[in-house]
Amino acid sequence: MSTFKLLRIPFLAIREVFGNLNLIELLELSQTSKKMSILISQAAKRQFEVVLDCRPRCMTLNTPRTSYHISLDKNLKGTMNVGIFKKNSTAAEVKMTLHWKKHWISLFYQIVRVFKCPVTAFYTGSFLSLNEFQLIMNFIMRRQSEIQQLHIRKNNIEEKFMLKILNTLAVKESLFLNSDSLPRNFYYKFGLSSISFWSCKWFTLNSLLATRSVTIELLGSSLTNEDLNVFLLKWKQGNYPHLHYLSIGSDSFNDSVPILGMMPPIRNENPNEGIRMSFGNSMYSIKGGVQIRRDDGTAAWIKFGKDDGLSPNLIKLSLIVGN
Repeated sequence: MSTFKLLRIPFLAIREVFGNLNLIELLELSQTSKKMSILISQAAKRQFEVVLDCRPRCMTLNTPRTSYHISLDKNLKGTMNVGIFKKNSTAAEVKMTLHWKKHWISLFYQIVRVFKCPVTAFYTGSFLSLNEFQLIMNFIMRRQSEIQQLHIRKNNIEEKFMLKILNTLAVKESLFLNSDSLPRNFYYKFGLSSISFWSCKWFTLNSLLATRSVTIELLGSSLTNEDLNVFLLKWKQGNYPHLHYLSIGSDSFNDSVPILGMMPPIRNENPNEGIRMSFGNSMYSIKGGVQIRRDDGTAAWIKFGKDDGLSPNLIKLSLIVGN
């Protein structure tokens, strides 16, 4: 049936026709004309959520029953590979192709606009240019005030623009930043479950004291042993009841100032004795931790000293709080 004839069908009948098409078929159809795009938007019943992941160059669209994984790598013919998965099903992946001649960012815009769906997660990647990053972020911020997950791995972002992002979008689940584009003493004002900040010289004691997250990971901060003592004493007194995991690496740590009255290195005599706990969808562990307790009796395990991993000269604090 031609697009022209389809536009002459009564609206209820068109909605019935669209209801039998999958997302990829509707996207193909939406390219035929602006009127068709508007018609699909008006008739759309299904609710989609968009995850834009620029690390493997993939966009995922989730419905309660189906996930569409669109590879953002186009071949010379302008087609993208799509994998369709049924949730809670052992059925094999259904493979399709999507014809899209324009830039992949225009596909992202089209999906969000036509289906009026929220972007629930955005992960940047190395292939994403600074200009593309800014275009996408501005588009998201114009359309919504919150997002579940936001992971930014970008340097050279202007401080003003980074502040605009973090003061506009309320991140509900996890916020990852690998950027030095923030002012000293900055802290994230919205409550969320998890933060992970790298290259964060700007993150100070005031930033830490203002944080109320369940898991906190900091690398390249400017925190000192004295800062840790201030925070951990408040934690022992019950000021941070929701904290379950804390990991901090800092060039300003040293092994001559005690932590909670214990001289570094702070570790169990049995380095292979480990503690593993899960919070949300993530698993955290400490090997060779020393047990301490909050004033209310809640057990926790702490380790402080040179990192056993990829950076043996880095002094690191790790803390896991029992459930």
